[in-house]
Amino acid sequence: MINENLFEAVELRNAAAVKEALSKEKINATTYYGAKSIILATENGDVEIVKILLESSVKIPRASFWLNSYNIAFLSLLKAAQNGSAKILELLLNYGASVEKKGLGMAFIEALINRNLEMIKMLLDAGVNVNIKDDNGFTPLMCAILFPVENQEILVECLLKAGAHVNVKRKSWTGEGRNRVWKINTALSYAEELENTQIVEMLKNAKDYRLLKFQEKCS
Repeated sequence: MINENLFEAVELRNAAAVKEALSKEKINATTYYGAKSIILATENGDVEIVKILLESSVKIPRASFWLNSYNIAFLSLLKAAQNGSAKILELLLNYGASVEKKGLGMAFIEALINRNLEMIKMLLDAGVNVNIKDDNGFTPLMCAILFPVENQEILVECLLKAGAHVNVKRKSWTGEGRNRVWKINTALSYAEELENTQIVEMLKNAKDYRLLKFQEKCS
């Protein structure tokens, strides 16, 4: 079958065998083994093999390579983010995996969960939707505020510069039994509840950060 030998070489994590397989048969990302080779190499964290595979595909139109029934772009980006492999994420983005912006969303959420600032910046630069919500209705800005880590201010600043909305609403139930009521929160209200005065001040001046980003682009 097409690219079966290539997949076996990737599975063995043998870069030399991958090169040999590619010398005999070009990678075809629209086939099961071709697509699976890229996804598996990413999942394994094999930077060298991922680079070999992507370099071999450089003459293939980006849309037809990344966007097919195997969801290569989506799955590869997600695996790289889950593994915290910034080098592989950078390779994927450089070789066009961001051709469809909505495919960046889950990788971005994973990078946020892992608090990987380097990967967050890469995905922001690639054009990810900075206001995407997770399954619980939290925006990236809310997550940065509710789950603080080292360099929290830098992360919040990155999100604000990228256009994160401060007043996006999230509804959740609070209370017990008949006393349950809907509670509405925003990134700003979460910061105020946590009494994080520095972050509150940053959120209240969100427009200044967006203006600063615009000036940086124009300079």
